[in-house]
Amino acid sequence: MEMLKAGWATVYEQGGAEYYPYTKEAFMKTEATAKAARKGIWVKGKLNETPAEYKRRHAAAEASNK
Repeated sequence: MEMLKAGWATVYEQGGAEYYPYTKEAFMKTEATAKAARKGIWVKGKLNETPAEYKRRHAAAEASNK
């Protein structure tokens, strides 16, 4: 949660995500607050690539190299 507050993380929403002891909504609200304040990775307003997009891109590149 502290990394979200500081703007150095995004909420993981893919399969297997766990939010205990918080709720997903609490994480999303905290991320939105950091984003609105342009903290950390949100300094430019948005990310060029989300962690999920990065993961998909690298999985596709790895699959094409086989």
